[in-house]
Amino acid sequence: MRLENGSLFSLDANHPLASRLEVGMSLEDEELDSLQMADELRRCRQRAIDLLARREHCRKELHLKLRKRGFSQPAIHDSLDALVVRGWLDDARFAESWTHSRLRSRPEGATKLCAALVAKGVSAPVAREAVHEVLEQRGDEDGMESLRRAWEKLSRRSSMTDEKLKAALIRRGFSPGRVVHFLREHQDEVEE
Repeated sequence: MRLENGSLFSLDANHPLASRLEVGMSLEDEELDSLQMADELRRCRQRAIDLLARREHCRKELHLKLRKRGFSQPAIHDSLDALVVRGWLDDARFAESWTHSRLRSRPEGATKLCAALVAKGVSAPVAREAVHEVLEQRGDEDGMESLRRAWEKLSRRSSMTDEKLKAALIRRGFSPGRVVHFLREHQDEVEE
């Protein structure tokens, strides 16, 4: 649809005004606002779908990306709600996907994984459930395999003293008690 001022936008055929529009027709301000909002909503939804086609996103992350692209809050809110209803946007699915990916590249403890998901905008209960689910799927419910992988990676560094290793593992989200217990069990390997 092209307006007299030269602006151009698309209109969904399901819009209430679509069947009444004719070439040269004058529109009331409310009708024009409605059409422009419908166009923005369609563009916003399409942009969100394009982003989701590349990879999973959490709602907050997608909201921020759409906001940076200049879409209004109502258009973003309505678009994301529609994607949630269709099952195309799901924070739990994002959290599981992100956790799998993160653990492949960087072994971390459940605490750190949950905190990173919450920082991305995933609710704490959804983050905890996703991390627990992924660790369970990997056969690492207690996080010991992740701790072992992190320990192997960090202990290869020549400058890594026992205290530095302990501190690094704790920073990676493993509980201090579990780290101390693990290091005691593997003391012979650390000293080699």
